[in-house]
Amino acid sequence: MRTTLLILLIINLLQAALTTITADEAYYADWSKSLAFGYFDHPPAVALFIFLGKHIAGNTILGIRLFFIVSQTATLWLISQKLIGVESPFFLAWLAIPILHVYGWLATPDAVLLLTTAVFFRMYQRFLTAPAWYDAVGLGMSMSAMLWSKYHGLPVILFTLFSNLKLARDPKAWLAVFTGVLCFLPHLYWQWSHEFPTLQYHFNERSPEPYVLRHSVEFVVNQFLLFHPVLIFLAFKRAFLLKTGDKFEQAMRFNLVGFPLFFLATTLNNYAEPHWTYVIVIPVIYFLSRQNAVRPFSKPVVYSAILVSVILLTARIALIFPGKIWPLEMYRIKSIARSIEKAADGYPVVVANSYQVKAAAAYYLPQPTAGISMPGRKSRANQYTAIWDEELNFSGDTVFCVASY
Repeated sequence: MRTTLLILLIINLLQAALTTITADEAYYADWSKSLAFGYFDHPPAVALFIFLGKHIAGNTILGIRLFFIVSQTATLWLISQKLIGVESPFFLAWLAIPILHVYGWLATPDAVLLLTTAVFFRMYQRFLTAPAWYDAVGLGMSMSAMLWSKYHGLPVILFTLFSNLKLARDPKAWLAVFTGVLCFLPHLYWQWSHEFPTLQYHFNERSPEPYVLRHSVEFVVNQFLLFHPVLIFLAFKRAFLLKTGDKFEQAMRFNLVGFPLFFLATTLNNYAEPHWTYVIVIPVIYFLSRQNAVRPFSKPVVYSAILVSVILLTARIALIFPGKIWPLEMYRIKSIARSIEKAADGYPVVVANSYQVKAAAAYYLPQPTAGISMPGRKSRANQYTAIWDEELNFSGDTVFCVASY
């Protein structure tokens, strides 16, 4: 187990140090310059992780990603050593599940959510075994930690509750809820003091769209691709055919099924990102390992996992050369930023209607930058236009404005 974790850690560290920063990572890195109890798009855990990483490894790509790499290593250790409860976890799944390769080294809220969800499940496991008041407090703190990471922690809490409705009559469970709400109050106050910008965006500005069948189909197909079609099928098979009545296993089962169904339902009126279900990695690995301990997987399953692992590792090497081998749109930000730097000739840069370009400019350019919203071009609200007013710092100054790119 230690060897597998060490290999993954080394791979992720090398990947993080050698691969160009993405637009969203630059956006979150900009947040880390001004820590707060909340941000427009997400709770603040992602900014805090970047802040801590930069204080250890400097304002480098590795520094930005460092704590996210450590968090995945800690998550996999926690799953294998504490949650599964078998002597032979199915380690090959760690290398064969594509989404683990993506979010094992990128600086995203999803990586923090995976860690805090694993901690939540471990605290819930303890709570079921011999609940004491301090276990209830720990469970509540872990619930709050999920919400500090990403709002998608809320469905995890709800599906866990649905799996064991007797919790509603347990005073210690209510102590956990009270503790979780208490720990989350600073962020709720931040939302209130800023007139709930996140809720306003999702319920007002991100207006419902007519149903598009393609959105639902793509979401389902992407789930199989992100979690390896064979492995996720086997995880579902183990979850439903070999029921034990164990309450913890029931919570895993409810989250394995409920989380994808919840976001599939959201495709009825909008597009749902496939990676939003990242946390079901935990029940997938849980059920695969439990099954492998009872009856080891057949050679075709093992060979398919090995093949996918080789393909994924090869693709990760290609990511180091984005402009040549892997021409992804998200890797254009460095060239865009350099072009802006050359044209701006040292003047402060104001970027209109693109948080990605503004974030890239803030990361690569030495001069100060700001993001604004201008009429005449559709763009979504973001931290720069809804919360910060950085452009006020340039009042009366000559600036270079980027209105298109």
